[in-house]
Amino acid sequence: MKNIGAQALGLALATLATQAAAQSNVTVYGHFDLGLVKESGSPATLSRGLNNWLGFRGSEDLGGGLEATFNAQMRFLPNTGRMETGVLFQGESTVGLRSKALGALRLGRALTPFWAQKWRFDPWYDSQFMGSIGAWQNGAYNSDPTFALNYADYSRISNGVFYDSPTLAGVQLHAAAELERAAGARSDGRRVASLAVDYRRGALDTGASYERNNRGDDIRFIGAAYTLGAFTIMGTYGDVRLVGAARHEDDYTLAGTYCVGAHTFRFGYGKTLHAGGAVTGLAPHKTALGYVHTLSKRTTLFADIYRVQAAARKNGAALGMTHTF
Repeated sequence: MKNIGAQALGLALATLATQAAAQSNVTVYGHFDLGLVKESGSPATLSRGLNNWLGFRGSEDLGGGLEATFNAQMRFLPNTGRMETGVLFQGESTVGLRSKALGALRLGRALTPFWAQKWRFDPWYDSQFMGSIGAWQNGAYNSDPTFALNYADYSRISNGVFYDSPTLAGVQLHAAAELERAAGARSDGRRVASLAVDYRRGALDTGASYERNNRGDDIRFIGAAYTLGAFTIMGTYGDVRLVGAARHEDDYTLAGTYCVGAHTFRFGYGKTLHAGGAVTGLAPHKTALGYVHTLSKRTTLFADIYRVQAAARKNGAALGMTHTF
């Protein structure tokens, strides 16, 4: 009888564990990227080619096609081990609900829809480091011109509401708004608001965004990519209006990748035209070439060479590796 009772208890516990696993899940994920970088006029350094993060995300099945979700992502600098800024979960800290029929709603802190979608049109994933041409997709625009928390909110909304619609005929809508104004924002009640629409069908990937920050600066952005066999070509245009600097910018990029087996070659060119106002610290041209060698599904090696042309010319080269889990 004891053996039968023990077996029954074991079976019951196993059943409960299986049901719990089916109803909820938690994933630990991360990305490490570090390389040796040498730019003209500067000593060699260890730096990131893409941002580094460690995160915890999960979902719970609530029944009826509804799930509860959460995502907590911290960002760090692998060369020192320190947090990237003074915010523990700088990357994201959200909780929400997700439905296949109605879409996903999140509350908390995350990338704005504009920043969360434009990375698809930069072969360096909008890192804005090394070979990346991401900075020429948005020029001098950023989501928080107060530069609160050491740039932590440069591309994010805190105290925000985020919505992602279901995908219908290849079209998906993303929207977000800031409920509380950031310290230092305009006193007339402006809050960050962002909207993005994507269309993906077969080899074509397109996106359009509009965003306004708490100073009143705004950006209109369009991007497109087309894949033909091993080759992908992509381009973007950004129309930026900067209220504080009384300046209008037109930002252009043209880029692409060529993938053969474990080898990926990438190139990019970015240019910013200024319709008025002073230009400070913004390079109007950048050309970049890169190579990525895939060692496994998780590990790659990369090499970049790039040239930035502004009032002074800067050349750069980088060698590094990435590992994801």
